[in-house]
Amino acid sequence: MLSCLSSNPMVRGLAALYASTFFSGAWAMIIPTIPVLSQQFEVSAGAAAQIVTAFAIGKFVGTAIGGMILDRMGTRVALVGGPLGAGIASLSAAAAPWLSLILLFALIMGVADSLWATAREISGIDLARRDQRGRVISSLHGTYSIGAAIGPFLGGWLTDLFSFRAAFVGYAVASAVSVFLGFASPDMPLAPVSQKSPRVANGWGLAAAQQRLRGLVALFNEIRPELRSTYLALCLATLASQSQRIIVQSMLPLYAGAYLHLSSTEIGMLFTISGVIIFAMIIPAGFVMDRVGRKCQALAFRLWCSC
Repeated sequence: MLSCLSSNPMVRGLAALYASTFFSGAWAMIIPTIPVLSQQFEVSAGAAAQIVTAFAIGKFVGTAIGGMILDRMGTRVALVGGPLGAGIASLSAAAAPWLSLILLFALIMGVADSLWATAREISGIDLARRDQRGRVISSLHGTYSIGAAIGPFLGGWLTDLFSFRAAFVGYAVASAVSVFLGFASPDMPLAPVSQKSPRVANGWGLAAAQQRLRGLVALFNEIRPELRSTYLALCLATLASQSQRIIVQSMLPLYAGAYLHLSSTEIGMLFTISGVIIFAMIIPAGFVMDRVGRKCQALAFRLWCSC
C-alpha cells in the first residue's frame, strides 16, 4: 500500500504541500518575542509590536510579486524560493543588532511567506478534484494553524531558554526543511498568456506607472462581469480578516506581557490554544464549503466573529 501511495503523484504532491504548510506556520514563533524585543532594544511596546506590522506589509507586497512569479515561472519556483527567502531573512534578523534592521527583515519574511502561501494554495487546487477542493483548502489552512499553534509555544520556550534570537533561528530551520519539500512538490503548468494582456512596462517613470495602472485595469476587466462584484467582496473580506488577525497578534502579547506579566512561554501558550480551536474546525469547514457553498460559510463566519 505504501508503494502505491508513493507512486501516486497526487498523493506525493499533497503530502509535500501539507508538510510545507505545517512548517510555514512556524513564523508564529516570533510573536511571543515582542515583550522581550521591547526590553532588549529599550523601545516602547508599541514599537516592538511593529514586527507584526512589518510582516503584514510584506505579505501585502508579496501578493503582487507572487502573482507575477507564479504566472511566469510556475509554482515550484515559489515553493522553493519562498521558504528560502524567508529562512535567509530570519537568520539575518537573528544576527541584526538594531530593531529597525529586524523590522526590515520581517518585511522580507512577509514577502517570502506570501509567495510561499499563494503557491501552496494554487498547487492544492490543481491537485484536488473539483468536489474535494473545499476540503483540501480548508485542511491546508488547518495544517497551517497547527504549525501556527505550536510555533508560539516553541518560540516562547526558546526565548525564555536562550534569547529572542533563538526564535528567529527556529523559523529559519523550519523554512530550510520546506525548501527540500518544495523540490518534491509538483510544478503546475503555466497559465496561457491572454492575447489582451498589455505589454510589460519598463522603468519607473510616470509613463511606466501609467502603463502598469492600465495593466491592472485590464486584468480586472478579464474577470467576467457577473463575477467582478464577488471579486471585490472577496478582497474586502480578506482585508477585514487580516486586519483582525494582525490586531490580535500585535495587542495580545503586549497586554499579556505588560499587564498580566506573563512569560514568553505563557504568551505562546495563549496562541497555541487559539490554534487548537481553529484546527478543530477544519473538517467541518471543508464539508460546509463543499456541500453548502462558500457564501453561506463566509456569512456565518462573519456573524460569529461579530458576536
